[in-house]
Amino acid sequence: MRKSILAFLLWLQRQIDPKICALYFIVRAEEGTVYKGIKMATSIQVSSQVVLHVQAEDKPGNVTQLQPGTVPAWSSSDTTLGNVTASADGMSALAVSGSKPGTFTVTATAEGFSTTMDISIAAGPVDHLTISADTPTPITAPAA
Repeated sequence: MRKSILAFLLWLQRQIDPKICALYFIVRAEEGTVYKGIKMATSIQVSSQVVLHVQAEDKPGNVTQLQPGTVPAWSSSDTTLGNVTASADGMSALAVSGSKPGTFTVTATAEGFSTTMDISIAAGPVDHLTISADTPTPITAPAA
């Protein structure tokens, strides 16, 4: 049964446009082990931004609160591609892409736990056209 549910969720993930929504799910085994099925990811264009949110969950997956005074720390795996700036309470952050395509990973850490999201940066919309030329070659006469 678990394999068929996992197969369905993987199929569902392929159907979702990552520019609109990221699918994340947790498959729980009967013995209480938590398996993270799909890593979170989203796509943005060069020179754009997206607000990210983090939430604390207990072992069964219920939303809970961090210890008083705990502020999640946010980081970017590659600041040449994108930066992340946390809000005052740390429960959200603004990820800003640079000027070139690529992928960077944002990490949020609190109370010894971490979670990540890959952010793929795609080229922006068409801004202009350019023409290029190959090296000139002589015209050859057709064979008679």
